[in-house]
Amino acid sequence: MWSNRLVSGALTEIFRFVLQLNELALKHMPANTHTLPEGAQVILLDSGGGNETALRTAVNTSTLDVYSLEDLFQLRDEVVSASTLLVLDCDELGEAELRTLRHLQDNKPCAVLVLARTGTPEAAQQALRNGASTCVIDGFQPHRFDALAAITRERFLQSSQLKQELEKAKNSLEARKIIDRAKGRLMDDRGLTEPEAYEMLRKTAMKQSRSIREIAESVLLVADIGS
Repeated sequence: MWSNRLVSGALTEIFRFVLQLNELALKHMPANTHTLPEGAQVILLDSGGGNETALRTAVNTSTLDVYSLEDLFQLRDEVVSASTLLVLDCDELGEAELRTLRHLQDNKPCAVLVLARTGTPEAAQQALRNGASTCVIDGFQPHRFDALAAITRERFLQSSQLKQELEKAKNSLEARKIIDRAKGRLMDDRGLTEPEAYEMLRKTAMKQSRSIREIAESVLLVADIGS
């Protein structure tokens, strides 16, 4: 339980920090710096934002593919990859758009730039919480698209790394809890001290070429079956 609260609190702080960076970056964003890699895949999710023409001006037309929200649900495995820049262009951020962001985040994570014609800071925060890397409300300027795309890609990479580190920390905490439970069981059943119980787990793991967590899980499983 403690590990879940730790991870949840860390994610909340990350989202708050990203939202602040989003606002600061948009205030000081330079004009196009041509940072979008040549031939990069850009997908426009058209949900009524009205920016398709402007985006075709900003992006080489041969690299801009346009889909509806419904199309992407069916085609995501074919058209979306980790290197994709996905632009969600909507009138306002509604449940359908947020559901699409969550779906992508869970199944096919990629860099997502949200362009919303109307909305609130709370709506922008919801977009970031649901998988967007950058959110622009009533302020898209085509001549700054490349810089905006670069920011979006960089945030996606940083966010992915942070999530991997958080997941690693969560797994480490969970493994520690399992190992502690297994040590306690060995101490009770065999009259061992804590160092002796851990040493038994460690040596068994080495002999069987398995992790200490796996051995601890086996100890607990056998104990549960025998109880």
